[in-house]
Amino acid sequence: MTASAGYAFPAHLFDCLQVNLAERADHWHGPGTALRLGAVLRFRPATAVPSVAVPSADASGLPTVERTAAQQLDDARRYLGLAVRSVDHGCPFGAVPPGEGRYVVADAFFLPWVPYHRRQHMDHSFLLLPGEGERGAVCVRDGYLNDTPWGSARPGVWRLGHAALADLDTVGLSVDLAPAEPSPLPPPVPVLDLAGEEETDTYVTAYEQHPDRTAALRRLTLETWLLGRGRELHAAFLARYAAGGVTERVREHVTAWKTLTEQVYLAYRRVERGRAEPVGPLGRLRELLLADPGVFARPDSDVVPAARPDDTAAGTGREVPGRGAGDPRAVIASVAAETLGADPAALLAGASLSELPDFNSFRIVELVERLEERFRIEFRADDLVPENLRRVEDLHRAVERATPASPTLATARAERTR
Repeated sequence: MTASAGYAFPAHLFDCLQVNLAERADHWHGPGTALRLGAVLRFRPATAVPSVAVPSADASGLPTVERTAAQQLDDARRYLGLAVRSVDHGCPFGAVPPGEGRYVVADAFFLPWVPYHRRQHMDHSFLLLPGEGERGAVCVRDGYLNDTPWGSARPGVWRLGHAALADLDTVGLSVDLAPAEPSPLPPPVPVLDLAGEEETDTYVTAYEQHPDRTAALRRLTLETWLLGRGRELHAAFLARYAAGGVTERVREHVTAWKTLTEQVYLAYRRVERGRAEPVGPLGRLRELLLADPGVFARPDSDVVPAARPDDTAAGTGREVPGRGAGDPRAVIASVAAETLGADPAALLAGASLSELPDFNSFRIVELVERLEERFRIEFRADDLVPENLRRVEDLHRAVERATPASPTLATARAERTR
């Protein structure tokens, strides 16, 4: 989705409700307008976010930084130069009129162009544009960009017939947008709207002490994804609009947030499968949240270094289960190559997995699980830090320090393969 020559619309910076508001802003006001949505860097956790399209909201009781659809529309008014001409709730889908500014929020479970289709209920936005051809056909534009456990969501335009959308009875929200005056928009001003230390500690402690660890880490996966994208968006805003641009500290800090998102997802998948919970992610979350004000407000502040397990720990000196004859590094390279679609010889020679096109947090989890099955081991929880799983040598050290898989886990694996 390209706005003009030399400018690719930065879909990777926005969540599923923001992205189509941002796209309309670029469409009406020119390339780069979308980045104005990053003018405010926020951390203001709330107790609950009401859904507009999904009947059952999150019942975990955990605090969240997720913003409501109403808040997203308010941001669009303030920062993107979008006028909201009308808002309708709970409309029959067949009664929603298409248009250049028709912004719709519906349950992703019923949207056939996204990977969540028939897999997960969640609010998701799209633009409903005028279509041509058969009666009942619609044209959908959706700028969402993300990788999911069920595949990749990518920006595009889809022409869909009635049969493809037969399950979509109602939509949660139907909004008629238009470009607002004045144009050009006034210069944006960067703002930090961040909670203090006490509120930050309360937020992290809620996730630390929640009794359902799977539910807590599942929710925290979304939280860190939203927090990470928000910081990357604010950095992109500063790069385009702020006089001082972006410092190396800011870039490193944004990278640290991305790493934490991977680490939390990996922890969630481990706990979901009955494994020990890694100890690092929640402490790291607290550190990064407390570092935000200094990193983004003072150019001389330092970024807290990424948490790492003790790389100097000696190996156990025992035989690794499943190694057999030959170099286990070759086996690791082969499994990694198969998982990521890469050349095993290049990986064995030291190439970084993180530079491969298919590398993301979902592939990290898949690779870890495949290696555990291949070597009949269970990785140590403190070894499963994403930045320590980037090369074959990293993985080999983790395999050497791993413990034999328990009979219970071995039985569970056998059940999954039947």
